[in-house]
Amino acid sequence: MNLVNADTIARGIAALADEGYDIGDYNPHNVRAWVIYTQFGERCIVTGAHEQEALDNAADSGALDSDMMSEEDYAEYSSNGWDDNYIHLGNASEPFWCEYLGLVECANTVDNSVYKETE
Repeated sequence: MNLVNADTIARGIAALADEGYDIGDYNPHNVRAWVIYTQFGERCIVTGAHEQEALDNAADSGALDSDMMSEEDYAEYSSNGWDDNYIHLGNASEPFWCEYLGLVECANTVDNSVYKETE
């Protein structure tokens, strides 16, 4: 799966610019762009200073709505201690399935030559 390529880097740079961070700008919180993906491929590109913030922003934007757990599933999984199958995300701290969720950094405001295309 080719997650980081010229297109995702360009879209990551655009996402950073949408947030007010252009290449070379002062970025005290080290906000970066992230590709969030599942086993089926890319889900979205979001910005965040770290992985948790990127996932929270994706949840708040609605990009992960299809991974939100039902109340019944959450009750069953939390009561059985199967906490490694879900994560609480977003401002509402709602439970989302995370078994097949991943993310990788794809752009920053300092040097985007560090990103290489993935296989």
